[in-house]
Amino acid sequence: MQASEKTGRDTGQGAGESHLLVRATARSPRRSTALLLSAAAGALWGAVSYAVLWGDTSIVVTRRFVDSDRGLALLLPVRLVLEAIRLVEQHMAGHPFDFSHNHGWIGFAAAATGAVLLAIPAFLVTAIAGRLRRRGQLKRRP
Repeated sequence: MQASEKTGRDTGQGAGESHLLVRATARSPRRSTALLLSAAAGALWGAVSYAVLWGDTSIVVTRRFVDSDRGLALLLPVRLVLEAIRLVEQHMAGHPFDFSHNHGWIGFAAAATGAVLLAIPAFLVTAIAGRLRRRGQLKRRP
């Protein structure tokens, strides 16, 4: 049986020639929306955590709060960026960097980190739900 007979499409191949057909599956609008919203929320989380930690807001954080579990969760994107900077300083450069006048990029890096931190779980959840839905183990909500 030809590939075109299986799929109902003309493959453009001559009779007797076989090749692998790759079926492109379109992303559902729900999946794209979930990824976009989670990435946007993560970017906002990262930007706000940078603004709070750098004192750009009226919110004042103490060292005790930053070191607490709640502080870790709320400031996680910017703390990951700062930890990456510290690792580069210690293991690659061998000296501390001077960011006293050039630190705005850390806010963008924190926003990107926050977006990734929330987009990856959203992607995994939507991918698993899609796979279960295709297997018939999960019904789509109306």
